[in-house]
Amino acid sequence: MIVPEESLAPYIERLASLRTRLGLPPKTEFKWNPSEGPLHKNWDALREARPQMLQDAQDLDIAAVVVICATDRMPDSWGKEKIQMEMLTYLYERVSMVLDNAGDSGILIADQPPGDRTDEKQWLGRALALTENGTQYIAPDPNRIVLPVLTARSDHLDLLQPADLVTAATTALIAGSEHAAPYRGLIKGLLAKNWLDGQGGTGLKLFPDADHSPHNLRNLFYWAFGETWYTKVSQFGSKLLPTTSGRTRPATDSGTPSRRTTCTRRRAAHEHRQHDSHVGRHPQGRTGDALLPDPADVRRGGRAVSHRRGHREVLRADLPDLAHHLGVDAAG
Repeated sequence: MIVPEESLAPYIERLASLRTRLGLPPKTEFKWNPSEGPLHKNWDALREARPQMLQDAQDLDIAAVVVICATDRMPDSWGKEKIQMEMLTYLYERVSMVLDNAGDSGILIADQPPGDRTDEKQWLGRALALTENGTQYIAPDPNRIVLPVLTARSDHLDLLQPADLVTAATTALIAGSEHAAPYRGLIKGLLAKNWLDGQGGTGLKLFPDADHSPHNLRNLFYWAFGETWYTKVSQFGSKLLPTTSGRTRPATDSGTPSRRTTCTRRRAAHEHRQHDSHVGRHPQGRTGDALLPDPADVRRGGRAVSHRRGHREVLRADLPDLAHHLGVDAAG
């Protein structure tokens, strides 16, 4: 979450008011699906708290950046540590770009990583390299992220709690969970945009997403949030996302695909040409015809979610750790 300085105290005050209204103890931690505490399985309170927290964030001009990795689509050579570092790099780059576009500075605070103090020290060491050396695309700038990345416990720092909510809800939407569908509009309104007015790749980064990859996840920007163009800021343009294929039915009311999509390279290119003939060229760039993967296959009712590779099922879509059960890691 990217919280403007003038919104820090007001948002904390709104969380305190929300706890009072729900009859919760003052230090209750808000999470997407708490495993303990006053909100554990308190579905009525959670259904009231979630949209209120998201709406309050929008009202106070708070933005979100979420990075999601489909770990079962990554090469075998990519271990857990390498994936986590790549996700942190993507997150750092996008927060830096949003701050740069606004001409602002910021402090980056992460939820305390799991494990002991040694694990946390190693994580902080890897994060320190980002602020000291930058990345391939972002030069180190002490006027943007002004301190090394810090960590804190989310139950001690209120502002980390909406980050948990947004990350979990976004992951659930990408996975096709109907439990997250009521929050689609609020999440989309929070995701940061680039200067080409696109959210895909900025407010929400999915990977793998390379143009040449057969496991490219970009079509999920359409299935989850209805985006039809993927903007490439570095190339000053956009690419058309595939929204239909020969065997795809229209999206369900929740916006998720009603059955598995099969999309060959030839059919995808053909449909791009057909779509161009109806809607014309995008004013900011030309269309693309990269092969994208099938979206998640979602059975109605949120009872099971599977991916094209490695069948993984979830007995309930509203689980405390969707990332673990779906083979998806997320940061935000």
